[in-house]
Amino acid sequence: MARLLPLILVLSVLQQAPAPKRQLSANEAALLVENVPEVRRAKAGYRRPQVVLLGESGDSFLFQARSTMTRGAASGLIDNYEVNRYTGRVLRGMEQNRGEADSPLLHDLRLHLLARSHQTTHPRKVLDVRAKGLLDGIRESSGPAAYSLWGIVVGELFPKNRAELARDLHVDVLNADPKIGLSLSGYRVWQASDAPPIVEVYLGPAQKVAEIYVEVANDRVSLEWLFGEGFTNSISTTDIARWEGLIGSKPVVEWGQVMKGVDSLFLDFPGKGICACVYRRPSSIDPIFVSFYSPDVTPVGETLPDSVLRRMLSCLGNPEVAK
Repeated sequence: MARLLPLILVLSVLQQAPAPKRQLSANEAALLVENVPEVRRAKAGYRRPQVVLLGESGDSFLFQARSTMTRGAASGLIDNYEVNRYTGRVLRGMEQNRGEADSPLLHDLRLHLLARSHQTTHPRKVLDVRAKGLLDGIRESSGPAAYSLWGIVVGELFPKNRAELARDLHVDVLNADPKIGLSLSGYRVWQASDAPPIVEVYLGPAQKVAEIYVEVANDRVSLEWLFGEGFTNSISTTDIARWEGLIGSKPVVEWGQVMKGVDSLFLDFPGKGICACVYRRPSSIDPIFVSFYSPDVTPVGETLPDSVLRRMLSCLGNPEVAK
């Protein structure tokens, strides 16, 4: 027994040791620089910005961004940037710091990158989005879950065999068609109901499920049919502290106004793989959509910034958040 004590103590220390802190890779840090407001403006202005890694300094990556399409003798320099590999903060000017670069998109993207999991052999916890204990499961999970609906699981291959899907499930193919504003491929799925919600499944590489998007149809009854009254009533709030308690994580929060008298609230929880949109009307507060996504699988036809921005704009309808 005396010989076993040192081994027991070592195992105890290892079990209590904190998980290694997530570090951004050089490519992930470059993605942040590519999405600072002035670099995005250069891209929108067809100036073909290019981000180059200059080196590393302590906990930071050093980058330079230049426009490759310039007029006259202009150098094309946009700015120099320093990106902290642990926090994802982007500072302009490196040694001559000129402040932090930030925007709603950049803030959300940073948290998405930091929330990406380390490579692990441990499977994610599967949560059925129709289960009564969904909110408890989300709150208790240590990271994004493998959300499941009708046999379709986020982060897993879309079932090839109809027997793996729920009975009486209708499946329509979604083909990307930029002409009508549809950039994603996947499926629209539903079961017979008097008021089914809109449910779309977006696919990533190799037919992996990247996202399950659920949107209200006509009124909140459609969400109650899918999620139940308890879940739907719980998320019918614009109280940020209440949301934090429900999900067990701090969200990215952005407010907008979709029309006069109707405010929109977008909440994204990258550490949990879920985002939501809520409308505050004069007489009611109503959830509009809930999206369950994988932090590691991006829909085909989108980059990670595209996905983050799509969800945000779907709720806020304000292109200013992209700048």
